Amino acid sequence: MIAFLLLVTKTGKEINVAEKLLKEKIVQESNIVYGEYDIILKVKARNMKELQDFVTSLRKNKNIERTITMISVES
Repeated sequence: MIAFLLLVTKTGKEINVAEKLLKEKIVQESNIVYGEYDIILKVKARNMKELQDFVTSLRKNKNIERTITMISVES
């Protein structure tokens, strides 16, 4: 399953967070962006539980203020 996560980080922490998350096995892409969000992640999870665990870990990160998860509909 593919999902895209939109992250809002604390000011000035986006590069550090993006680089750290790119080292996670589940993360395929980590992009810093301008606008309402700071980082867009593309993740590939084996199942919903793996995705849920990853999102939960993100929400515990003190440098990440907010997340939005969008699960891709595969055709």
